[in-house]
Amino acid sequence: MNARNRKKLEEHYAVRHKNVAKFLNRVTHHFRNEATESMRSKGFAQLRMGHASLLYNIGLEGINVNQLAKRAFMTKQAMSKLVQELLNEGYIKTQEHETDKRSFNVFITDKGASLMFEMDKCVMAIQQRYISIVGERNFKIMLDSLGKILDDYQKE
Repeated sequence: MNARNRKKLEEHYAVRHKNVAKFLNRVTHHFRNEATESMRSKGFAQLRMGHASLLYNIGLEGINVNQLAKRAFMTKQAMSKLVQELLNEGYIKTQEHETDKRSFNVFITDKGASLMFEMDKCVMAIQQRYISIVGERNFKIMLDSLGKILDDYQKE
């Protein structure tokens, strides 16, 4: 390796621990693992994070699979598979679209709502742990900052 590339690599390695991508990726990884383990301990062994993403993106009025996939940043095929899995477990129901008979809308059932309430408890417990680490003020600043970044992306 030439001296110039070696120096650049040394500089890279010296600051790589401050990389936002690394922080977001690792925190997301740990959050998902902790949430999944918590839900498994409550008897939801079959639940995956994709299922949670589906449930949290349905809304009270229901939604079609294409919109659901878009909201959850998934392909329609992946979302269709998750819909079928949650449908089979009774967490959601489908209903033929009122005007487009080729399409259907997805709705949360009472069983799905109960699952969401359990997931909310899990998320709140993790959030409380994060607050105990960084403090309430810093946690609020972090959420506000991430919200502003997401708002900027959503303008596109």
